Amino acid sequence: MAKTKCLRTYFTKATEDELDNIASAVKDGLNKQASIFPAPTVSVAAMQTAIHNYTVTLNAYRRGGLDQKSAFANAKTNLLNALESNAAYVDSIANGNEDLIVKAGYLPTRLTKTRLAPPAKPSGVKATRGEASGMLVLQCAVQKTAEVYGAIIAEGAPLTYANFSNGRLTVPPGTTHQIIVDTNRMRKKIFTGLTPGTIYHCYMFCSNRNGSSTLSDGISVMAV
Repeated sequence: MAKTKCLRTYFTKATEDELDNIASAVKDGLNKQASIFPAPTVSVAAMQTAIHNYTVTLNAYRRGGLDQKSAFANAKTNLLNALESNAAYVDSIANGNEDLIVKAGYLPTRLTKTRLAPPAKPSGVKATRGEASGMLVLQCAVQKTAEVYGAIIAEGAPLTYANFSNGRLTVPPGTTHQIIVDTNRMRKKIFTGLTPGTIYHCYMFCSNRNGSSTLSDGISVMAV
C-alpha cells in the first residue's frame, strides 16, 4: 500500500480565494514546526513573499482586467510551485505519518477516520456587502479537517447558540424573523435578495464525516 502523502489536489484545485489561505496555513505550520521541518525547500520567508505577490496581483487583476492577467498567472504559478516543493519536502520527512503532514499545514491523501476530529470553530470570518443591492458575502479562513462549510444569517435578531448542535439549527417556535442556512460546501457564501436597511447577524460553521464545529462568533452587517 502506498504511503500517505500531502494531498496535491487540496491546493492545485483550490479557488482563487482559497489558495492564499491554504498557503498561509502551510507557511504557519512549517514555521511552528521548525524543529521537525528545519529546512523546507522554500523557506518560510520566501513562502510569505509568494503569498504576498499572489494576493497583490490577484487584486490588481480583478481591478484592472486582462492587462494584469499575466502577472497574476506568474504569481499563481510561483505559489503553486512553492506549495509543491514543500509538499515533497514534508513527504520526505513525514514518511507517511499523517499527523506530521497535518502539522505542516497540508492535508494527507488518507486520513484515518478515527483521527479526523470535527473541525474547530471557524476563524477569520468576514461579512461584506456585495456589489448588488441586497447582497452579502460571507467567508472564513480555511479550516483544517473541514469538508463542508456552512453559513447562517438571521434577519434582525441574533441566533441563540444553544439552538445549534452538530451542524443543525433548531428554530424556536414562534420565530418570526427570517433565518437563511447555506450548506453548499463552498467556503465563500453569497446571499442575495436581502432587505436593504436591515441588520443581518452572520455565522459560519464547518463539518466533516465525524461531526461539526460550533458556530463562529456572530458578525452584524446591514444590507444596502
